[in-house]
Amino acid sequence: MKWTLTFLLLSSLLITNMSAQISYAWNGANGNWNDPTKWTPNGVPGAADNVAINGGPVTLMYNTTVNNMSVTGTMNGNFDLTINGTLTQNCFGCDLYTGNGNITVNGEFIWTTGTIGNGSATGNITLNGILTIPNIIAGHWVRKKTLICNGGVSWQGGNIGCSDGAIWRIPPGATLTESSPAGYNYLIYDNFGGGGTFENQGTFIRGGNVLLYAGGGVAPVTFNNTGTFINHATGGINFVGPMINAPTGIIKGVGTVTISN
Repeated sequence: MKWTLTFLLLSSLLITNMSAQISYAWNGANGNWNDPTKWTPNGVPGAADNVAINGGPVTLMYNTTVNNMSVTGTMNGNFDLTINGTLTQNCFGCDLYTGNGNITVNGEFIWTTGTIGNGSATGNITLNGILTIPNIIAGHWVRKKTLICNGGVSWQGGNIGCSDGAIWRIPPGATLTESSPAGYNYLIYDNFGGGGTFENQGTFIRGGNVLLYAGGGVAPVTFNNTGTFINHATGGINFVGPMINAPTGIIKGVGTVTISN
């Protein structure tokens, strides 16, 4: 009898935990995160819930934690957002977060296309899981904010850029692996003005077979290498913006590395 009661109690707890996770979708209009009428179903997402932002802007009113999040709209506010699962962004011309708060992603960030920041708001975007940039012709722009890729980057295609003084950082111990096919040839391109900095403190592996241009655009973007840059690409790379290779920086591999500025 004691075993039966224990089993029933555990089963009840499991069912309760499974049913506690809710998938919320934003209704599309401007509004505050904590307004239950803006969500379907009605309510306010919690730490165990999945969230889809498909409009907005959605304004954070306090520090917030969710499970998974997909973004095809815009978020703002001056509070911090933690995503314990996967973040996906797929919205050309939409801003992931235009407020001064920070975002921490503990799972994978699948960045199909879109912009992080609006050129005036500051804050850090800390990625503890891998950043995956799929093989799609699209732009991936960081404006003003600092993108910290602790979990490394798989850059499979598309252009990536820094504007408005943004920083894109590959920390020590992290690796960015680039495998862009023909047609994707801009690294750290400034699309909005103000320039920025790409900081390679870890390992950057260049594997695509098309000539890659780094640091061009509206304003110069600096490539600051204090880690290891490995060029495996026959297409080579041309640093048209400032390239600073610190005493600790290593450049090696095959192909051609051209520093034009």
